[in-house]
Amino acid sequence: MAAVCRSARQRLDAPLGIRGRNDCGVAVANTLTAVDTGFTWVAAAVNGYGERCGAADLCSVLPDLELKMGVETVGRETLKRLCAVSHAVAEAANQPLPENTPFTGSLAFGHPLPASASSVLDSLASVPQVDPESVGRAAMPVPEGAADGTMSSWLEGEGFELDLADGSQELLRRQAAQPEFRGFEVLSWEVSTRCSASGPSQSAATATVKVRESVYSGSATGDGPIHALDLALRECLMPLYPALARIRLADYRVRVLQPRRGSAALGRVLIEWTDGNATWRTGGMSRNLLEASWDALVDGIRLELLRLVEAQEILPETPIDSSWAV
Repeated sequence: MAAVCRSARQRLDAPLGIRGRNDCGVAVANTLTAVDTGFTWVAAAVNGYGERCGAADLCSVLPDLELKMGVETVGRETLKRLCAVSHAVAEAANQPLPENTPFTGSLAFGHPLPASASSVLDSLASVPQVDPESVGRAAMPVPEGAADGTMSSWLEGEGFELDLADGSQELLRRQAAQPEFRGFEVLSWEVSTRCSASGPSQSAATATVKVRESVYSGSATGDGPIHALDLALRECLMPLYPALARIRLADYRVRVLQPRRGSAALGRVLIEWTDGNATWRTGGMSRNLLEASWDALVDGIRLELLRLVEAQEILPETPIDSSWAV
């Protein structure tokens, strides 16, 4: 490729570019070689999408040029949005992003090694090839109490594509800043759907939560299990936090993360919320899609409560009307 590019430059007095295909697995390498020999125009695709084996992956080409070869492309500040763009495009294309995708995959910067690993291996594994923040893989603060509930399911294994869930990221930041406020603790929940040949299916849900020393229960029927769970959770909390009425579920998406495992695969749920002006997304991950959905619902409600506390619309210690206790 280098020889071909140098020959083209010698014969043509014009700006030159390359549109690398990946049929032989060398699209990114050929693209970098062309730039190294003086080509100034590159055609590539986010995540390497394209016919046959795809095109050169723009999410590898850009950081390689910018961070490894010192060639200015989109600029260092814009490059920090790379992970978010990569995951957003994968979501829009409904194509799972492989964990081992360079720069933007969940394994791109490795996993912490177990305590039994040698100090040499541990030190090598702790040094990433580039600063993760340079491509938007910022370290998220882990709040107190993150070992239970949805946080552990999101953080374990880093297979959750947190870049897609801006609301979950915000929740982590807010919980780290306000560790003393949880709003509520989930004690139990249950949902069932009944189908018969004579009519449409019916879903019913119950939820029980604890707010400080008081326990609250709610039950509801809805248009499907997710709607029923949402209503049951709100029935528990709305008497205490009526401002929650301003947010609602706007979209619901499910992604199978391990297709090879069939119906036993790990599933990821994203719930999009809106208050009529802005939108944000929270997520859950589990082999049980209802559990993943519940985690995403709880995260969305808990995020809104933290926002209300910061806006001083509710107090961290909201007085409890004991008449609602069950």
